[in-house]
Parts: sequence; C-alpha cells; structure tokens
Amino acid sequence: MKVLFTMTVLAISFFYLLSTYAPGGVAPVADVGNSDDGIAGFWIGLLHGVFIFVYFPLSLVFDGVAIYEVNNSGSLYDIGFFSGIVYIGIAFSGVFFSVYES
Repeated sequence: MKVLFTMTVLAISFFYLLSTYAPGGVAPVADVGNSDDGIAGFWIGLLHGVFIFVYFPLSLVFDGVAIYEVNNSGSLYDIGFFSGIVYIGIAFSGVFFSVYES
C-alpha cells in the first residue's frame, strides 16, 4: 500500500510539472512589453527540452500544444532547450542500447 501511495504521488507530481511548464506558443512577443515576467529562460528551456518526447506526439494530435516557447530569452532558452534534449537522449541511450547477458 505504501508503494502504491508513493507511485500515485509521484505520478501526480510529474503530470502537474508537465502541465504547469508546458510551452505556450500562442502569446505574441508584443504583449510582453518591457517586463521579464512572461519570458522563458534557461531553466524553462531545459524543462521543455526534457519533456519534448511527451510534447511532440501531443503537438501532432492537438493544435493547442507547442514544443517550443515563443516568448523566450533567446540564446539562454535555446541552450537550455538543447541541453534538455541532449540530457534525455543520454538518459534513454542506456535503455535502448544496452546489452543484457543471460
């Protein structure tokens, strides 16, 4: 029962994080003005890069889902986005390319 509770809490936390930091893709840059409140930086870019394997299939099915944030800080967001993609690629490379001995 304790394991089921832990897995439920982790799943809810994962989906909350996934939905909270999803790329918007619909707000134009002109609406931001001089404030940095709505601009995604390095860390948000990193999260978007890590979650790209979830967002990409969803973006093919649903029109409102984007894989890249339009309101970003430029180079810092791009570096974070690419770093997230590389990180998740390295993390999954062991799963797909490992050789198991019997």
